[in-house]
Amino acid sequence: MRIRAAVTLALALSPLVAQAQTPPERQPIGRRELERAQDELVSRRKYEAPVKPLKAAKLREAIRDFQANDYKAAPMHLTYGEFVTASGYYFVAMHFDAALPADVANATLFGTIDDNWSMEEPVTLQRAADGTAFYERSLPLKAGNHNATFGFAVNGEPASMISVPMSLRTLDKATRGVSRLLVAKQVFPLDKVQAADDPFAFGGIKVVPEADLTFHKNDELWIFFEAQNPGVDESGAPKLTTNVTLEGNGKTKRGLAGDAQPVALKGVPGHFGVGTTVDVSRLTPGEYLLRVSVEDAVAQARYDLLEKIAIVE
Repeated sequence: MRIRAAVTLALALSPLVAQAQTPPERQPIGRRELERAQDELVSRRKYEAPVKPLKAAKLREAIRDFQANDYKAAPMHLTYGEFVTASGYYFVAMHFDAALPADVANATLFGTIDDNWSMEEPVTLQRAADGTAFYERSLPLKAGNHNATFGFAVNGEPASMISVPMSLRTLDKATRGVSRLLVAKQVFPLDKVQAADDPFAFGGIKVVPEADLTFHKNDELWIFFEAQNPGVDESGAPKLTTNVTLEGNGKTKRGLAGDAQPVALKGVPGHFGVGTTVDVSRLTPGEYLLRVSVEDAVAQARYDLLEKIAIVE
């Protein structure tokens, strides 16, 4: 079933992207026109970095005290990744989640990056399959090393927070490489056209990162990454080989993943999505190092993607 799920991903990408490029009740448009329209939409968005301090004094004080290890809040989890649109617009996709009460539908996302950027905005929370509250958005951050602190506030009170260093890679549309590794429980087709900078959306397929990196033995654990400008053969197809190992409890497990074939992401030339599932049903509970080794046979390049995960009953 898990290998069949990987095949389903590959089959789902093509028809959904074709649907995404032909909006209902409109005349078909070419790929370049679509890319241009999407990137123009991105450029119109109000992504200028706020420089004014947070409006709420309670939130300012919470960040100050949290950074000094003098403020207690439930943990927030953060997954982020650097991407570029077809025209080279650089953005950082971000996924925030926290175990907030089930009756909480709205919150305030607040945060600071370094000492010159802050945000405070009301958000509508989504719920993952396990009930975890999450919110996603993309930000036009600059490459480099940053210190970030974010939180969810409910009814004006900081409820969950995280403080984390962010090392953002330099990336443009000519860069060759692979994205950060995403691990997820939810991967599904989108039912509407995605914007060029929608977070963790890949050619009609949505990946919901599992930010706390914890999986039950009966979960379907997805791995996903984007390959940008890999080497291609005469047919224009890349030759990527993906090997997955799990190291933990004194053992190394191999052969737990299905076939992971790259699928072209239409609308973003030179970008390919690679996803498959990993069978964790027979693993002993504990912490594991998930290692995904990617070999590009055409470009003669190798990438090692690492993530620490936890398996529970």
